[in-house]
Amino acid sequence: MTTAIVLAGIILLLLVISLALQKRTRKPNSIPRKVLHIGAISVCAAAVYLVDDADHILIAAFAALPLVIVAVAAGLLKDDASGRRSWGMVYFVIAYIVLLWFFRHSRPDLVFYPMAVLAWADGLATVVGERFGKRRFRAAGDMRTIEGSVAFFLASFSVLGFSGALISEPVLFEAWGLPLTAAVSAFLTLVEAASASGRDNLWVPLGVVYWIGISPDIDTGGFFVSAAFFLTMAAAVVAFRRAWLNAGGAVVACLLGWVLLISPMPVSIIPALIFFLLGTAFSLLPRKMSSKVHPERPSRKTWQTPLRAIKYGVSVG
Repeated sequence: MTTAIVLAGIILLLLVISLALQKRTRKPNSIPRKVLHIGAISVCAAAVYLVDDADHILIAAFAALPLVIVAVAAGLLKDDASGRRSWGMVYFVIAYIVLLWFFRHSRPDLVFYPMAVLAWADGLATVVGERFGKRRFRAAGDMRTIEGSVAFFLASFSVLGFSGALISEPVLFEAWGLPLTAAVSAFLTLVEAASASGRDNLWVPLGVVYWIGISPDIDTGGFFVSAAFFLTMAAAVVAFRRAWLNAGGAVVACLLGWVLLISPMPVSIIPALIFFLLGTAFSLLPRKMSSKVHPERPSRKTWQTPLRAIKYGVSVG
C-alpha cells in the first residue's frame, strides 16, 4: 500500500509540473501535456512490478475511469493545440483496465510493454513532431509529421527491444531479432498514424499485446520476416501511387498484409479484421455527424475504400 501511495504522489507531482509548464508557455502546445503523459503512463507501466497486490491498481483504475470521463465531457481536459476534448485519456484508462483485468497476475509483462510503448513512443512522437516536424501527412487519422512518426518508430523499437532489462524480463530483441522488432515497431507506427481523436491510446497497447502474444510461434529466422515486411510495404506503396487505394486504405492493406504473412496461424485474420473494422467504423462516425449538418452526395470511393483495403490485404496475405 505504501508503494501505491508513493506512485500516486509521483503522478500528482507530474500533474503539478505539467500545469506549471503550461502556464509558463505563451502559446498553446502539447509539450506540458506530454510530460504528464510520459511520466504518468510510465508509472502505470511499472506499477504491476512495484505494487505487491495488483488488485489495488485495478480498483484505482476503475475508480478513475468515471472521473476522467466526466472531466473530459465537461471540457476540463482538452488538447491545447486543437482545442478538442482529450478523449484519448479515456481510451488510455480503458486500455489499462483491460490489460490489468487479464494479465496483472499471470503476465505482468503484457501490462508493462504496452503501457511503456504508449508512454514513450506516443509522447516523444508528439513532442518531436511539434518542435521539429516539417513534412506533414494524413493516413486515415489525424494530421501527422514524418519526423514524429520516425520518433515513434525509434521509441517503440527501443522500448520493445531493450526495456525488459529494467523489469528483470527477457530482452525481446534477443528473442525477436532485428527483423521482427523492426516489423512490430513499424506496425505500431502505422497504427498510430492511422488513428484519430486519441484512439491510438487504445489500439497501440492492444497491438503490442497481440504481437507479444503470438511471437513465440513466429519463425524469427530473419529472411522470411524481412521479405514479408518489405514486400507488403512495397505492395501498399504501389497501390497508393497507382490510386488503387487512398492513403488510409494503403495503410490498412499494409497492416493486414503484415498480420497475415508474419502471423503463424491463418486464424490470426479474425482479430485483425475485428481490429481494423472497428477502427474504420469509429473513424466514420464524425463524418456521418457532419454530413447531417452539411449533407452531400456520398462518394462511392469513400465507402469502398475500407472494403478494398481489406480485400487487398487478404490478397497480399
